[in-house]
Amino acid sequence: MHGSGGADLEKGDKIVLPQSALGVLSRMEVQYPMLFKLTNSNMENQTTHCGVMEFSATEGTCYVPHWIMQNLLLAEGGLIRVDNVSLPKATYVKVRPQTTDFINLSNPKAVLETALRRFSCLTKHDQICVPHAGKNYFLDIRDLRPGNAASVIETDVNLDFERPVDYKEPEVVKPPPAPAAATAPLLGEGANAKRSAESSVSLDLAKLAEERAERMAKRGKPTVVPFSGTGRRVDDKKVKSDGKKSPPTKAFAAESPPPNALKRDLSKFRKSGKKMTGVFGSDGHRLND
Repeated sequence: MHGSGGADLEKGDKIVLPQSALGVLSRMEVQYPMLFKLTNSNMENQTTHCGVMEFSATEGTCYVPHWIMQNLLLAEGGLIRVDNVSLPKATYVKVRPQTTDFINLSNPKAVLETALRRFSCLTKHDQICVPHAGKNYFLDIRDLRPGNAASVIETDVNLDFERPVDYKEPEVVKPPPAPAAATAPLLGEGANAKRSAESSVSLDLAKLAEERAERMAKRGKPTVVPFSGTGRRVDDKKVKSDGKKSPPTKAFAAESPPPNALKRDLSKFRKSGKKMTGVFGSDGHRLND
């Protein structure tokens, strides 16, 4: 690549034309800034669009950025056709970086906006080169509006990004399996378990009572047996015991004694002539009075 400005040629989409091209264009009604359509003379379906940097190339020669030659599949020294065109202003551009290095920059959108200031136009399906910090980043033009080619000079463009070509989804770390939950008891098992626990407690208490009675007997202490005492009569006479234990009392009121038994007891008090102190009160009197 020769000519002045060759070092900056790769930083945009502008070409260098010979001086004779300027004379031809000046005689034509062309719009400024000048935009051109480039076509590979040997492969007419390979086309792109660009601007012009200057008219200082050797006659019969056109200096083209290397990345544009790659888009045109054009080898050095090959024939190229240059046509002046008029393009609409771009409103929307979607790009796809070739590597994730570009999106890992601190502000990739700002880097791209700065790089596009060196461009005159864009062509859909082209791959542009964006130099930054001594490294070249290649981006594919995936979508472009309002047409397949549009000017990016003095216009507001909405930029959008696709995932880079070499992008890989991060692997999802599966959480460890949860421990098996305790099996819930079937219907009725809870009640059965509760009754079993209560019965075992009752058996334990009964066993403890028996063990305590045995310890008391070994120590020589009397064991208390409910309702094991003897009864007494109202007239202080001893009650004959038949050696049988009295049955336990019931939890309801006792029946009244038969009337004949009450008459017999009263007749004894009448014969003895005693006062009925404690029975009818302290001011009782003899029954035979």
